[in-house]
Amino acid sequence: MKRILFVTNDYLPMIGGVSNHIDFLARALASKGCEVLILHFCYSNFSLPSEKKDGVKVERIVLSNDLIGKQSLYAKISRYIRTIYIGRKQLKKTIKIFRPDVIHWHDFYHSSLATKYLATECTLICTNHASQFLEQYAKGIFFHKYLSWLVNHADGIIGPSEELALKSRISFKPCRFIPNGVDENKFSPTRKYRAEIETVFKLSANDFLILAPRRLDPKNGLEILIRGMPAVISAIPNAHLIIAGGGEKTLQEKYQSLIVSLGISTHVTITGEIDHKKIRKIISSADLVVIPSFFEAVSLAALEALAAGIPVVASNVGGLPYVVNEKNGILVPSGDVEKLSEAIVDILRAPKTLKTKSFAARRSILERFTWGHVAEETLQFYDYVKKQKA
Repeated sequence: MKRILFVTNDYLPMIGGVSNHIDFLARALASKGCEVLILHFCYSNFSLPSEKKDGVKVERIVLSNDLIGKQSLYAKISRYIRTIYIGRKQLKKTIKIFRPDVIHWHDFYHSSLATKYLATECTLICTNHASQFLEQYAKGIFFHKYLSWLVNHADGIIGPSEELALKSRISFKPCRFIPNGVDENKFSPTRKYRAEIETVFKLSANDFLILAPRRLDPKNGLEILIRGMPAVISAIPNAHLIIAGGGEKTLQEKYQSLIVSLGISTHVTITGEIDHKKIRKIISSADLVVIPSFFEAVSLAALEALAAGIPVVASNVGGLPYVVNEKNGILVPSGDVEKLSEAIVDILRAPKTLKTKSFAARRSILERFTWGHVAEETLQFYDYVKKQKA
């Protein structure tokens, strides 16, 4: 039985793709007989300092009470300093007590620094989720050296997109592409929540529900989607877009002002922060999911939509082409307002196409993208890296 220690500064009840990835993967590994402990470095107080669910133990280490989400230079530096000194000290204590076979961290920046110079025989694995990594990688050789240094103590690196895995090779360590997964039981084709969602968002049974389950972040391309909505509404007057995700207040205000200026306020809703259970209901009730990102790994939201039998229109970037194709959706050039709106209209205007893509969406998930598959590939990589290290 493997003893696996996950280290992260992004985990539930925080909302986002990384926290969900860690939760689902940990539970899938536990179901395969592993003992899993998640060490969560927190920058805010949470109600449960420790818990156990589905065979996974969680220990939360509060490094600060008031630094979560803050973007000032002081806050950023403070988070790094507290992670390196306080977090590292707690990590060493945890290693002595838990005695892990594998230390697997999921934050390319903070947790990479916390796990340096541990003098341990454990297998050290990093999953590189970071879109910031791709942005810095594009800046050239100086950043390549910096990014390589951050993870040069890892024995192996996992990239949840082919692009992340390929570019992580600057570390000169074994790198493997292992995609995100999805819980095929929680996300399955059903319309039982549709009436509830219609009531909440004041929709009719005849409305087309277009969903963008995205955080408000410039890299997620939501401004492109909003700018494309007038053309969609012109072609399909009963189309309604829901942007389900929180983010910076100033960015939400900017998007809301854009929506008003385009005259589409009655057709577009921004929900703000929303928990994963509610997202599940909205995804299964949608007619189409749109992922208009500029940077993306294998999007967990895209996988969840496909598992629920919902076709996906996505940008042709990162890991999205690995899961979205002409059978289960449409890929469009990133940042192209016209192509994006055309793709949305093309799918929604063709009921037979919509139905065919819905069947293909579910089938594409069951073939490769369940968390059981992901956990098995992860365990195989642990063993491969351990042999290479020996």
